[in-house]
Amino acid sequence: AQESLYRARRRAVAPTPPRLPCRAQMAAQGAVASNGEPSSLVDAQLPDLADRALAEAERHFDDRSSSWSLTKNEGDIELWEQPMAGAAFPMYRSALTVANQKPTSLTAVASTVCSAFCRRFYDSTFDRACLLRRGKDDGEAVIGLFAKPTPITPATFFMGVFGIKRSTADSGSERITVACSRAPDEFDAPLQEQLAACGAGGEIKRSSTRLWAFDVQYSADGALRMSMLVAIERNASWLPAFVIKQFLADSLVAGIDCVLQM
Repeated sequence: AQESLYRARRRAVAPTPPRLPCRAQMAAQGAVASNGEPSSLVDAQLPDLADRALAEAERHFDDRSSSWSLTKNEGDIELWEQPMAGAAFPMYRSALTVANQKPTSLTAVASTVCSAFCRRFYDSTFDRACLLRRGKDDGEAVIGLFAKPTPITPATFFMGVFGIKRSTADSGSERITVACSRAPDEFDAPLQEQLAACGAGGEIKRSSTRLWAFDVQYSADGALRMSMLVAIERNASWLPAFVIKQFLADSLVAGIDCVLQM
């Protein structure tokens, strides 16, 4: 009986790598998907928007220029920031490199990050996710993310264009990049039924997050590198921005460490 319970707990905690991280995870956890014919507007714009989100994320992950400043170094984790014009906060990028530690599968790492179950461990404000529109390609979708209210921030909803990309190089390196950028306002109308069905209608406040991304790489020299990126434009709290900046910085450092532990 103890062995059966142990196996059941492992199945509940360890996400099985699906063909597409996130899509299967969210569907298995009660995500709301659209039924019926895809919107021509969403269907036409989704592939390009997903590609642009991935391209921007990869550009920021690979950028080693002086536009990024190292603001914190905790053990093996580095936190970098880059100013964003017109935004209340800089863009943050956390990075962790572990030498000689290849995971069983990079897909398992990406699945862990995308899983709604696991996200609750590295993102304390995360509430739930919904799948609003599947793309024609398995690597793209329109998703919704709900954040819980806290003593200093309201409950929010983020509608984003999701993209995932896997690549390999002749040197033997592997890479998976996951990106989610804010969906354009014109997606609201064609997806209004899906938004209402998942509880995103009414007066819920929209998140000011513009981009969230995760990147995991296994290089030919045996090093595993994980990075997390977030760009939040406006301060939704009653606390001043300089205070919230510290919370954001700490959450990104703790988040990447939690992903490694999982």
